[in-house]
Amino acid sequence: MSVDPLAPSSHLRILGRIASPSSVNLRDFLTRNGVNYLWLDIDNDPLVRYLGIAKPDEAVLPVCVFPDGTVLEAPTRLDVANRVGLHTKPEHDIYDLTIIGGGPAGLTAAVYGASEGLRTLLIERDALGGQAGTSSRIENYLGFPDGIGGAELTERAILQAQRLGAELIVANSVADAHHTPLGPVPLELTDGSTLETRSAVMATGVAYRRLEAVGANELVGKGVYYGAAPGEERFYEGCDVSVVGGGNSAGQAALNLARLARGVAVVVRADSLAKGMSHYLVERLETTTNIDIYLGSEVTLAEGEDQLERITIRSRASEAETQLDLDALFVLIGGQPHGDYAPGIRRDDKGFMLTGPALMNEPGFADRWPLDRTPYFLETSMSGLLAAGDIRSGAVKRVASAVGDGAMAVQLVHQVLQHAQR
Repeated sequence: MSVDPLAPSSHLRILGRIASPSSVNLRDFLTRNGVNYLWLDIDNDPLVRYLGIAKPDEAVLPVCVFPDGTVLEAPTRLDVANRVGLHTKPEHDIYDLTIIGGGPAGLTAAVYGASEGLRTLLIERDALGGQAGTSSRIENYLGFPDGIGGAELTERAILQAQRLGAELIVANSVADAHHTPLGPVPLELTDGSTLETRSAVMATGVAYRRLEAVGANELVGKGVYYGAAPGEERFYEGCDVSVVGGGNSAGQAALNLARLARGVAVVVRADSLAKGMSHYLVERLETTTNIDIYLGSEVTLAEGEDQLERITIRSRASEAETQLDLDALFVLIGGQPHGDYAPGIRRDDKGFMLTGPALMNEPGFADRWPLDRTPYFLETSMSGLLAAGDIRSGAVKRVASAVGDGAMAVQLVHQVLQHAQR
């Protein structure tokens, strides 16, 4: 059904350019947070001029037109979140448990914490669901024989956590914390809100590793995307696209794009898909007619004027190069831990948080540990702060493993709180 962009509407309208980093970021934020909006391309939609915006070509994009007629140019995520009714501020001054990060581990911790009577707050700076929430299909998660979309799984988890009493906020994050070994820890959020928490779980997950290809960084948001970018695939119907990565998330993204795109080129560093991808995905990729697979290869060059136009793929064995004309490149390679939330925490050589027994192997750590007990299995070098999911050193990068970490973390939180009361 077509939507008249001039008709009275309860939907937010966004004016921008498809190949614009700021527009891409805002669309991704809204899509993943379940906010309905109407997208209008300022270059191609002649009706833009009738929305009451003086000189739209001179506006700072993206422009948001809210149902009440209010217009904001280049708003922050927090600005938009507050205007569309997303929950962004804590309701209480003190919590038993604060969870930082809203992927599978964080949402599970919220479900278990709230269900066990803890006053529970979850803080997510982007969108609930994490990387799993962007997956078009998760087919090996227990209990869903036909698979389940990442967005649907996320929605169910959110409803469950809220029904049990957990408080979930988005578009906000921890700006500062003043740790004490025992007693509530004061937290300051990026919007200026303050609270205290008696325990905390770090579940911030990982970000996709940057593509080391000449020109790629300059084209991010202009045809180059990190992650599956839910909702962006509709802009590339009938186009040629590429997916870089050899894991399950890359395989799922390629299959999802192949439903609309004319052709999908999958570029994998390994010489076999089976080295990083589940068998069922390998079979489907190899039998999908509009997917071409480049094994033992890497993208070395991304080119384009205002947006991506072509890439160069090089074979790692022969160094032979192949040039492909492309409209979009989706990068899903490796994982780098989000590291700006908790400076000073002990980490391994890749930046993942050390916990429990691994900490005790660190030279001199036992002498610096402030409590009369050893760290619990998921506890970090900051007593009372636990790490769950992909951020934890040694974690298995699977949704089910993250869920297990989240459940285990709450059981350990109870022990943290009991010890603090002695």
